[in-house]
Amino acid sequence: MGRFATGTAVRYLRLYLKAREEGTLTRYLPPEPLCDDSPLIRDERLKEARGIGEKQVSQVVSRLMRKAGIVLLGDPYKVKVHSLRKFFKTQLLALGVQPDYVDYMMGHTIDTYHDVKSKGIEFLRGIYAAGNLTLEPRQKLTKVDQLKVFAQGLGLNPERVIVSEAFAEPHRFVVDSEAFQTEALSRAIKENLKNEILKEIFPVSSQDLTLKSGGAAGI
Repeated sequence: MGRFATGTAVRYLRLYLKAREEGTLTRYLPPEPLCDDSPLIRDERLKEARGIGEKQVSQVVSRLMRKAGIVLLGDPYKVKVHSLRKFFKTQLLALGVQPDYVDYMMGHTIDTYHDVKSKGIEFLRGIYAAGNLTLEPRQKLTKVDQLKVFAQGLGLNPERVIVSEAFAEPHRFVVDSEAFQTEALSRAIKENLKNEILKEIFPVSSQDLTLKSGGAAGI
């Protein structure tokens, strides 16, 4: 699933690979010339560059969770490595991404697997990027963040707005850009305000509702 790595993941992965090349990852490992066949995550116990297995991944993540204070020593089952997958799924669903797309991204075999696959990797990458998943706190409100706050004040779900725009325009797969999100949110806010103003100027009467619904007055 490296195709769907977030900006944060890419940044730290580059730092990790750079440390391996420079030999600063640990004091026991020499500089490592990287190539296409190099393991993405190596076993730090061996001088020969070998990838780590599933069990070691679990151990590394558990150790980092304890270091971060997420899991206390002696209580390793409250939060597991699998919790990361649950977080991924829960967050994307909360942002309005269709369940079939989420299951496909997680590698699940579903009835609509081939239908989702046929949409292409760029479409799915755009949907994922629109979710804007991150573990880092936002230190400063950008223009997009300000628009999101304003949209929420109007009763809109800004993340759903962005994802919906990505669905409507699959050819525009740079939905993680500030320009795309600004345009999508601005359009939704303007439409919402316009509808509210029209309701104030042209209130719908009970007779109008009867006519539109095909009641006796409309016959």
